[in-house]
Amino acid sequence: ATLLLSLLGLFGYDVPGTTVMPFLRTGQGPRAAALGEAYTGLADDATALFWNPAGLGLMPEYHLALSHHQWFSNTKDELLHAAFPGDAGAFGLGMAYTGEPGIERWDEENQMVQTFSTWHGVLSAGYGLRLGSSYALGIAAKGFYQYLYNSEGYGGGMDIGFLARP
Repeated sequence: ATLLLSLLGLFGYDVPGTTVMPFLRTGQGPRAAALGEAYTGLADDATALFWNPAGLGLMPEYHLALSHHQWFSNTKDELLHAAFPGDAGAFGLGMAYTGEPGIERWDEENQMVQTFSTWHGVLSAGYGLRLGSSYALGIAAKGFYQYLYNSEGYGGGMDIGFLARP
């Protein structure tokens, strides 16, 4: 625990300007939003790919999740998740995107020079496996892309989840 706290302090955890892809802090799916984003232990639809990939293992049928958020200053979030059940579990695919068009760029003389857009995206694939009638295990791989005014970045991640409903 001491090592973890030391590392968080070293890398400036929760310092302004250090958050990468802040749109990932926004919950995905209307059902999860309605539950105050307390959804990790309940995730049993296509958005389980975001919340807890083990939830894919408890899906009895195909599921498609589509969502659109329109924020202030014309920022848009789009979400598409699909789950395809099989004999022992389900395979999931997902895409999340956010874009902010019309950001103004100003020069040192307080003159607007141009407008530009920025966008971020995540592609996900995962599998959830049912372990008996009350347990599930899941894994998901994610690829990230972020485009800012004059730079871009790529990344990846992996989630491993376990779900128990005794």
